[in-house]
Amino acid sequence: MEADLTAAKVGWCNLSLVESMWAGEVAVFSQAQQEIAQQDQRTNFLFGANFFRHSPDKKEYNRRFQELFNFATVPFYPQQGKKTLLVSSAWLHG
Repeated sequence: MEADLTAAKVGWCNLSLVESMWAGEVAVFSQAQQEIAQQDQRTNFLFGANFFRHSPDKKEYNRRFQELFNFATVPFYPQQGKKTLLVSSAWLHG
C-alpha cells in the first residue's frame, strides 16, 4: 500500500515538474519576443550561406536562395578562363 502511495507521489511530482518547465520556457520565450520587438530593425544585417556550387540552371534553388538570404559567401579561387565568381556576384546583386 505504501509503495503504491509513493509511486503516485512520484508520478505527481514528475507531472508538476514537466508543467513547471514548460511554463518557464513559455515565459522566457515571451520575454525574448518582447525584447526583440522593442529593438529597431537592423537594415544592415547580413544573413546568408555558402554559394560555392552555384549553377544558373537550378532555378528553384536560386529563387529560394534570394527569398531567404541577402548575403552569400562565394569561393575566391578564380581559375584561368572561368567566370563563375563574376556570374555569381552579378546574380546576387541583381
